[in-house]
Amino acid sequence: MLVVVSDLHMTDRTTGGAVSAADLVEFTEQLSTLQPRNDPLTLLLLGDVVDLLRSEQWGSLWLTHSGAAPWSALGPQFSGFAGGLQEQALLAVIAGIERRYERFFEALRQLKATRATQIRYVIGNHDFMVQLSPKARVEIVRLFSLDQSAEHEFPLEYEDRGLDLYADHGHRHDALNFHRAHAGLWAIGDAIVLRVVNEFARAARKKLHLTSNTPLGRAVDEIDNVEPHFLIPLYVEWLATTRLVSAGEREELRGIWRTTVNEFLALDYFREERYGSQADVVRWIRTLYGLVDLAPMLGFLAKIPLSLTRDGHVQQGHAVKHDAAVRVFGHTHAPGVVALPEVGGKRRFYLNTGTWRTTTTRVSFGAGLDFASQRVSSFLVVRGAGNFELIRRVRCP
Repeated sequence: MLVVVSDLHMTDRTTGGAVSAADLVEFTEQLSTLQPRNDPLTLLLLGDVVDLLRSEQWGSLWLTHSGAAPWSALGPQFSGFAGGLQEQALLAVIAGIERRYERFFEALRQLKATRATQIRYVIGNHDFMVQLSPKARVEIVRLFSLDQSAEHEFPLEYEDRGLDLYADHGHRHDALNFHRAHAGLWAIGDAIVLRVVNEFARAARKKLHLTSNTPLGRAVDEIDNVEPHFLIPLYVEWLATTRLVSAGEREELRGIWRTTVNEFLALDYFREERYGSQADVVRWIRTLYGLVDLAPMLGFLAKIPLSLTRDGHVQQGHAVKHDAAVRVFGHTHAPGVVALPEVGGKRRFYLNTGTWRTTTTRVSFGAGLDFASQRVSSFLVVRGAGNFELIRRVRCP
C-alpha cells in the first residue's frame, strides 16, 4: 500500500494558517489503521513537506548581513551554500520545525515500530535548500525517520511499476518555482516569498501596529496563503478596501506594498534576461508586480501564462514521458483527479494531493474583489494498480 501526501508546509512559525502538530499526529494515527493492516505501507512525502521559506530567520539574515539571502554569493551549481551564513539560517529553521512538530516526529517513529512502514521523501521547491546542505539532509532523514540516505540529494520523482504510478512534486513544470542549479538560476518564487510576502507582512505589522488578534492582522499574516501567488497584488487591494475605513490608512497600506515591491524589482539577481527560456514568464510576473492600480492589474491578469495555472499542470501531467496510468503531483494546492486523454488504448489520470495549509482564493462572482479562506487537507491511498482513493478533510477557518 502506498500513501502520498504533499505540501504540509511545516514551518517554525505558528501564524498564517500553518498545519498543526495535532493535525499531523491525527493523520499518522489514520495511517496506522488503514486496511488491510498486514499490508506493508510506504509513505511518500511528495515535496514542500517542510517549508524552509516561511521563516523570520531569512528576514533577520537580510537585516544583519546587509541583504544576504539564500541565493547570495553562490558559485556554479549553487556551490558555497554549505558552510555559509545561508546554511546556518537553514539549520536554525529546521531546528525550529523540530521543536514545533516534536509530537508528529515521535508519531512517525511509533508508526514504524507498530507497522511495516517505509518513509520516502521527494523534493519540492519550498524545501529545495536541503539539496544544498548535507547537514540539513541528515536532520530531515532523522526527523522523518526516512528510509533513504542523506549522503546524496533527495530525488525529484518516484515511480512504482507495480502500482502503475509516477509522482513528482510538480514544481518542475512551473517556471517561477524550479531551481535550475546547473544554470545557476535560483527560483524567483523564493524571492517573492522572502522579499515580497514575508517583508510586506512584517512591514505592515510594524507600521500599522497590527497583531494577529485583529481581522486585518490575521489577514496580513495569511497573505502567503493566497493561491495562486500572482493574485497577491489583488489581495493587498482587497485588504485596503475591506479591512480599513480610513482613507489615509488605506493609502499607507498601499504604500507599504509599493515600497516592498519596488525593492523586490530592484534585485539585480532576478532580471529576466538571465533566465533564457523562462524569461517571458519572469517578465510577466515582474510586470504584474509593478502595476499599482486595480484596473491595469485586472486587465493584465486576463492573460495568464498557462504554465502558471492549474490547467497547465494537468497538461504537464499528460506530457510527462512515462507510461504510468496515474501521475501524481502536488504544488498547486488544488486537490483532485482529472482524466487525461487515452494513449495507446490506456487511460491515464492526473491526480493532485493538495495542501495542508489554509488556502485563500479569489471568489469570482460579480465584478468586486472578494477572497475566502479554507483548509482542505488531503492524501492519496493506493492499494493496487487502478485502485486509489483521495481522502479529504474540509474545514473553514
